[in-house]
Amino acid sequence: MVWRAFIRALPLILLAGLWEILPRSGIINPEQLPPASAVAIAWWNLLIGGDLVTNGISSLINVSAGLGLGIVVGVLAGVLMAWYPKVDAAVSPLMKSLYPMPKSALVPVMILWFGLGAGSKIASIFMGCLLPVVLSSYNGCLLYTSVKGQDYYRDLDARPNLKALQNNIDTQRELGFLNIAIDVKAYSDLSLVDEAAKRPR
Repeated sequence: MVWRAFIRALPLILLAGLWEILPRSGIINPEQLPPASAVAIAWWNLLIGGDLVTNGISSLINVSAGLGLGIVVGVLAGVLMAWYPKVDAAVSPLMKSLYPMPKSALVPVMILWFGLGAGSKIASIFMGCLLPVVLSSYNGCLLYTSVKGQDYYRDLDARPNLKALQNNIDTQRELGFLNIAIDVKAYSDLSLVDEAAKRPR
């Protein structure tokens, strides 16, 4: 156990050693990359002085607010898209256009809209969390229930609905989760299901 833990920690130990040695030997400019020990001392001083705690709490509040808003809005949007085709038709194009975009590209826009305060940080985190939550809620709602309360992915005789599964995968590909097209039928073997259906009940 100890040896295995050491092997896992060895890359980090080597990295820390190089981080300390290279700046002190002059191979790397210490003004551009201070030694690891100098960084640790500065970190400790910030912790003792209270600046690290204050800024850490502020960052935690911003992350919690952005994530919370992303979850609430994302779940609501995903469920409404799954339940109501008109909502899906209206919102889905916006989601498909925004998802492939790097979320870091929205940071300057958020700063222009909300300034340099907490508002731009919360909005950036919100946008980064929103689309994955929407897609997960949308797929989860389709997977487990429909408007009528029936299983969306299986017929009443428990036979898998390959068409519904294919639609789900195609949606994920359109949103950028998948880079290749996947044909569900090519990977599906329903011979056991067909054999079970022939048995007397």
